[in-house]
Amino acid sequence: MTEREIVSVVWHEQNDLIYVTYVEEEPDRMVATQAVATEFAREAGLSLVAAPNGISRWVREPETQPAAQ
Repeated sequence: MTEREIVSVVWHEQNDLIYVTYVEEEPDRMVATQAVATEFAREAGLSLVAAPNGISRWVREPETQPAAQ
């Protein structure tokens, strides 16, 4: 079985909900702490980005685009 590629992790403080989004699969939804969400994101190599209060969001860094010529 191949490993599913995670592209984002979003944690909602209210109800400790985590949404894990994959490249070509349906997203997973689970109840867990922010520490669990942080670990998912760290293991997937995601970066923390700005999000509204009460939400933590990690995404994959976009690949560097070649300069226009």
